[in-house]
Amino acid sequence: MRLVLDGLPLTEPLTGVGRYTYELAYALATSSVDDLVEVVSPLPFTEPIKCAGMKPDNLLLTEARVNRLTKHWWAVGLPLYLARSEAALFHGTNFDLPFFFRGARVLTVHDLSTLLYPQTHRPHVVSRARWRLPLMIKSATYIIVPTSAVKREITSYLKVSSERIAIIPEAPRKCFTPMPSKEAFRLLQRFQLKKNYVLFVGTIEPRKNLSRLLDAFELLVSGDKDEDLQLVIAGRYGWMMGEFCQRLEILKERGTVKWLGYVSDEELRALYSACRIFIYPSLYEGFGLPLLEAMSCGAPVIAGRNSAILETVGEAALVIDPMDVRALSEGISILLKDESKRRSLSTVGLRRASLFTWEKTAHLTYDVYMEALKEVKSVAKKREAWRDVGE
Repeated sequence: MRLVLDGLPLTEPLTGVGRYTYELAYALATSSVDDLVEVVSPLPFTEPIKCAGMKPDNLLLTEARVNRLTKHWWAVGLPLYLARSEAALFHGTNFDLPFFFRGARVLTVHDLSTLLYPQTHRPHVVSRARWRLPLMIKSATYIIVPTSAVKREITSYLKVSSERIAIIPEAPRKCFTPMPSKEAFRLLQRFQLKKNYVLFVGTIEPRKNLSRLLDAFELLVSGDKDEDLQLVIAGRYGWMMGEFCQRLEILKERGTVKWLGYVSDEELRALYSACRIFIYPSLYEGFGLPLLEAMSCGAPVIAGRNSAILETVGEAALVIDPMDVRALSEGISILLKDESKRRSLSTVGLRRASLFTWEKTAHLTYDVYMEALKEVKSVAKKREAWRDVGE
């Protein structure tokens, strides 16, 4: 059986959705050896994807050729490709599905931020999501979400039957394990970080609440004379954060804040492992994968209180109101001074993160695929029966 996944998330520097797509495809191919798992894109894959190590023989990364007609990928190119390749199922891992496809259609909806928090996205992205996302959800045979929080949002906001929605958590990658502090700082030497750094990892965009994080850190630094204290931000620039970046430049000159940009996996592992605290004060998330990555490396975690993040971290993080700057500042201060609490959070965080694996995610996803295929076959039989009655 040919299972096809959307490869477009693998054509730019990998963040959450790209990681989800590749890790899921790899785990599916590993666990479902009798099936062909294909990731297809009309654009070239990034070099890290092309140069990835050993892949299962039944995992294909296909860069589809397109012309002036088939470059209209979702409307023309992809439907034609799926028909010619006799695909049984297509999985849209990034909110999108082909307009015309008779096979099973599975859609992953990571969150509803474009609909529920439109002020945190660019206007053209919001406009597209408002007409397109409800259409994609309606056309899907089954929908996958990472948390029950997102499921509730879809059923409430878009009036979708809960029976069509499966909750399947994501997972940290296997490369994220604790790294000895000396090794980590040696690997991070080029960044010239201070010893007691607090870490944030994620795309620089409004939903991540970074302006309040800067406020909280400035408040902390104003009352703490520790010269080794530093806020480190790792992640590429996203959108609508021009004023924040201007402010960041001023703080960088003082040495209290450092923005590293996009970093490699090994550097990211080192950052997680050596940080005093990992903080993720996001206003809204569908899951919050960096939280599990940090926990997998032994970092004590502070997280913003929202329903999806609470599902992800359980009791393994210090949870704080992300809108309260003083509470964020005090939370960082208390944890920096309490080594026993940091060790405790590190221990329970490692235990929590170990509950999430891509093998489990792939197994649950494959079960959804089977249900979707059954549904498509059932609908096809009903149509045949109606045609027979008509004749």
